[in-house]
Amino acid sequence: MPVLLIFLLVPIIEIALFVTVGDNIGLLATLLIVVVTAIFGSTLLRSQGTAILFQLKQSAMTGNDITQPILHGVLIFAAGLLLLTPGFLTDTVGFALLVPYIRYALIQWGIDSLATRMATQTWFPNRSSDDDVIEGQARDVSSPPFSRSD
Repeated sequence: MPVLLIFLLVPIIEIALFVTVGDNIGLLATLLIVVVTAIFGSTLLRSQGTAILFQLKQSAMTGNDITQPILHGVLIFAAGLLLLTPGFLTDTVGFALLVPYIRYALIQWGIDSLATRMATQTWFPNRSSDDDVIEGQARDVSSPPFSRSD
């Protein structure tokens, strides 16, 4: 349900922002801002993506943990997708994801959230004592019930 809500709300917010900004500064200026942010964002994306690939290569060559560079790479990729999507909200979130401190905070929050979920996860559902008894019949199937020696 939350994903559906995001897919419904984001376009509505973007349209509202386009109309509001377009009303205040004009259509051409609004379109120019969208194009400039896409170009600027793709330039930042390329430089940060290259830096993360270098960090990943260094971590792999030295035998260090490659989880952090991979997670940063995923967030930078998400930032690139958001920056290439026309809109002010998506551009804002995309630029935010290009800030290393914000990426570190998101990654740490995700790790903490996952650790909390795993620590509090109920692995077996609560069952009543009546559910512990299963009645049935058994038969030995280790040897065939008949032989084909005819």
